[in-house]
Amino acid sequence: MKIAIAQTIAVKGDIAKNIAHHLMHIKSALEQKADLILFPELSLSGYEPTLAAGLAIELDDRRLEAFKDIARSENIVIVAGAPIRSGQDKKPFIGSIVFIPNGTTRLYIKRYLHGDEELFFSSRSSMDQIEYMGHKINFAICADITNPQHPKDAARDACNLYLASVLIGQKNIDLEVDLLKGYAKEYGMTVFMSNYGGESGGYLSGGRSGAWSKDGEVIEELNHLESGMVLIEI
Repeated sequence: MKIAIAQTIAVKGDIAKNIAHHLMHIKSALEQKADLILFPELSLSGYEPTLAAGLAIELDDRRLEAFKDIARSENIVIVAGAPIRSGQDKKPFIGSIVFIPNGTTRLYIKRYLHGDEELFFSSRSSMDQIEYMGHKINFAICADITNPQHPKDAARDACNLYLASVLIGQKNIDLEVDLLKGYAKEYGMTVFMSNYGGESGGYLSGGRSGAWSKDGEVIEELNHLESGMVLIEI
């Protein structure tokens, strides 16, 4: 299985332009025969909490059809981030939308919010795991990885691939990468992180999108703060 980790630079609040950028990354991933591509937290809108309510989408949004079509026709799993409309609650969820080749769409919702996020977003339990190509894949979004219960629950479910979509700034990147390395080693799972390549929501990203092996060693990570992609074969 080949997993592409995208490191993107979002256009603030412009879902159409960000979808276009996603499609470029997906095309590159397909050229390298990737089976799955992972994007950062809120990658379709940018990390913009104050704008999130107005940008929130539903899973049947017509703008997502391109991802559904590519997942089906090219046999690739696409994991993209967006603010998700939450029904009666005015505050949206922070979600990872998982487009699966069989035509289904799954949604993982950020379980643990941090800081001021509770002013702008809601949270609840949601789908955690999919099984694909013989792997048990769990998802995390940013602050989820700072709560040790999250990877512990993934390990309890026999997860072997732990995929984190994040916006982590330069101040905290080393600490949180060390957390991911520790989870990989403690629970014997390969850990992946997709971070931004530039600024979003007033935070300058720390980059370092990449993957860490079951013994906590780096497989590969980006060492620049730009748009890019890492391809990892499992």
